[in-house]
Parts: sequence; C-alpha cells; structure tokens
Amino acid sequence: MRKYRDKLEIVYDILLAVSDGARKTHIMYKANLSYKLLVSYLEEMINCELVCLDNGLYILTEGGKEFLSKAKLYFYLQERVRSETEKMNNEKNGLKQMLSLLQE
Repeated sequence: MRKYRDKLEIVYDILLAVSDGARKTHIMYKANLSYKLLVSYLEEMINCELVCLDNGLYILTEGGKEFLSKAKLYFYLQERVRSETEKMNNEKNGLKQMLSLLQE
C-alpha cells in the first residue's frame, strides 16, 4: 500500500467528491485533505476549469466530467497492469523454482 498520493490521485479524489456537488468540508473529508491543501487544489482546479463554485457548492464542469472519466479509465487500466504484472512475476518465480528442482 502506498503511503503518499501523487497530484493526479488527489485531483481524482477531489473530482469524485465533487461529482454530485459538494461543499468544502465534504470534499476535505472525502478526499482526505487538510483545509489549506484543499483550498490550494480547488483554486487550481477552478483555474483549469475542472470545477466551478455555484451557490456555495463545488460542481464539475464539462471539462471536469471528461477528466474524471479519463482518470477512472486510467486508474482501472493501471490496476489491471499491476495485477497482470503480479501474475507474471508469480509465473516467473514458479519457473525458477522448477528449474532449481531440475538442477538438483
């Protein structure tokens, strides 16, 4: 399990929290961020037009929806690659073990 998230993972977590509209406190808890860090990210995400503020609620823009959709696909594919790599390494270790048995 990784200890730290990178920027892409944090933005993804914020967008997930905002997907149905949310206030800062809700986003802060859902994305597991400090208030100071959340404010910084929200400002940057507003500037990038991923989210907007509407009557005290942060909501996804069309760009934010598209980004979230692509990020979901990316993280899904990343997990599949990790899983397949683990299977491949297990097979490799099994082959090595078979070789060591043959050499005895």
